[in-house]
Amino acid sequence: MGGRRGRLAALALVPILALGACSDDDDEEGSAPAGGATTTVANQNQAFCADVVTANTLEPDIPEDLPEAEQMRRGQEFFQKEYLPVIKRIQAAAPPAAKGPVDEIARFFETKGPQAFEDDEFSAIALRANQAAAAACGAEENRVTAVNYAFQGMPATFEAGHRLFRLRNTGTELHELILIRKKATTTESFDQILALGSEDQEAAEAKVDQVGALFAFPAAPSGPESVDASAFLDLTPGQYAAVCFIPVGLTPAAAEAAERTNQEPEGPPHFTRGMKTEFTVR
Repeated sequence: MGGRRGRLAALALVPILALGACSDDDDEEGSAPAGGATTTVANQNQAFCADVVTANTLEPDIPEDLPEAEQMRRGQEFFQKEYLPVIKRIQAAAPPAAKGPVDEIARFFETKGPQAFEDDEFSAIALRANQAAAAACGAEENRVTAVNYAFQGMPATFEAGHRLFRLRNTGTELHELILIRKKATTTESFDQILALGSEDQEAAEAKVDQVGALFAFPAAPSGPESVDASAFLDLTPGQYAAVCFIPVGLTPAAAEAAERTNQEPEGPPHFTRGMKTEFTVR
């Protein structure tokens, strides 16, 4: 029920490309009567925003027990055959107001390929495009701050609909924000589901839907402030939780050391220290 940097970056990507905006020209004289062109444009706008949300949740299904080379091959295949076509389709439909940020992120992916998600410039480029997406789709923005070990700025209630989430990490460790929603048939509390996940992850995952994910590094102690992670999502009514599954003690230095030695980071997940917030979407 968690993820790591590359996977989360992929989930946070296409919020950037929300392209559903009407231009003022739609109301000019000579336009079709009600139910004609205006309705068509409105439907197209809804489709653009929905398409962006769909792309935002695209994720390759790659078993973790495969050899690294095979995981990389499948990731590349996913990017080329499933992800990049979505980017190109959205770019082709971009309205004038969103064209600049959309073209920027599209060029970035075409140049960098799947490695774009790991590039230092990714978060800033994605944020600019996400902000254009939010304006195009009329989505509200929610800024959340991750500290050791809590989320700050998460309201207890949200209205259903499109929403731009921004995550800033002011702590010293890596943090992620995984949004999960209980399935309609789930009766257990989130605490019970998370406890179940420590024993039977598959059973726990069957009780919730993952709605979105953001990942943020802390700002360097002597460097510039880190750029917010962002994700453009569609919240439907239900019971939600924002959870961080990162192991306690996983600083950037510890993460680099674990990668060098090819060892899984140890430590209890952050949510066991209180990094979990529940909320309702109505």
